[in-house]
Amino acid sequence: MVSDVYLLAIAGGIAFVIVLLLRKEFKILAFDPQFAKTLGFNIVLLDILLTTLIVIAIVLGLQTVGVVLMSAMLLAPAAAARQWTDKLGIMIMLAAIFGIISGVTGTAISASLSKISTGPVIVLISFALVMISFVFAPNRGLLFRSIRQWKNRKNLKHELSTI
Repeated sequence: MVSDVYLLAIAGGIAFVIVLLLRKEFKILAFDPQFAKTLGFNIVLLDILLTTLIVIAIVLGLQTVGVVLMSAMLLAPAAAARQWTDKLGIMIMLAAIFGIISGVTGTAISASLSKISTGPVIVLISFALVMISFVFAPNRGLLFRSIRQWKNRKNLKHELSTI
């Protein structure tokens, strides 16, 4: 058990350092591979490295938490963070924060209540964060979009009545 924790910490640390060192290259590769190629980057090597890092994260996660939780932890924080910003750096930070919140909160709830599995609770917390983001995000949220539409209709009615 302790060896698994060390393995996860070492693999996670190595992956984190690689991502930090190659952040700009991965960003260019993800958004415009042809531009990365014109800049002289070896896009095949970068693509293999990025895919390998993702596969390592998934394999290590599957060992510890299972398929459902791993899928939720890969997708939900990013989906929630995307609602709040258009900037990739901020989105990555928000996704990390949302992942930490759902993991810590789900684990705490599961530990405090008996006979509740940790994985499903973490998935439910992640789902709640996604739903909150879909509703309350300032630019993309359903609530603020509805308020903007209501104001636009009100302004249009006012403009039409003055003609």
